[in-house]
Amino acid sequence: MENIPYFKIGDTLNIPVQWTDEDTKLGVPITLDTEIKCTILTSYGVRFFPDVIIEPDQVTNAGKFVIKLASTETEKFLACKATLDIRVTINGQVKHSEDFSFYVRRSITVEH
Repeated sequence: MENIPYFKIGDTLNIPVQWTDEDTKLGVPITLDTEIKCTILTSYGVRFFPDVIIEPDQVTNAGKFVIKLASTETEKFLACKATLDIRVTINGQVKHSEDFSFYVRRSITVEH
């Protein structure tokens, strides 16, 4: 059985990420010339476009950013398997991350 992470419908999605150099394994500073986008594709064909929040101190926290999707967006998810990837563009050169899969599940706890 696959060991795939899961996320609960209606929770705020926060995924900390660090963009690293493949050779040195060190963080790559994100500059004004860098554009980072992310897409989540559900198994039922709906796409979500999370915010990408760059860590402001790129000297100390080189390459760090957060992928964030508000609970008002995640409450629109249906239970499914979803895939996420990241696209980085620098001076017209495009690089995509590997695909990351996770399950979207319903919470069993309700307000009472």
